[in-house]
Amino acid sequence: MKKCLALFSILFLFIAIPSKAVPPAPQQTAPRLYINNTTQNDKYVLINYEITYGGYVEIHLFDTEGQKIWIHGQVAEKIGDHTFRIPVKPLKPGSRYTYFFRYKGEEYSGSFYAA
Repeated sequence: MKKCLALFSILFLFIAIPSKAVPPAPQQTAPRLYINNTTQNDKYVLINYEITYGGYVEIHLFDTEGQKIWIHGQVAEKIGDHTFRIPVKPLKPGSRYTYFFRYKGEEYSGSFYAA
């Protein structure tokens, strides 16, 4: 009887004493890539982008006729700002080029005119 009463008392304490509140898990956002801007200098076209999670980012560059002229990928281990450097040597001045980023199963596009 004493054992039963002791066990009952312990169970009552577990039920009656509130446990420490567990904070809700932070809201997770889907992986996303943001194209910030495109600049050019004598040697490179610089495409700046931002990612919300680390991962593999790939860029495909097409000319005005839709021909793929450049592909490059890089592993971005940190979230935040990153840059792809595209050599200007094969680009024709005044021509429009379109690029597609591939990141976490999604495609993001943009374009620029070569100087």
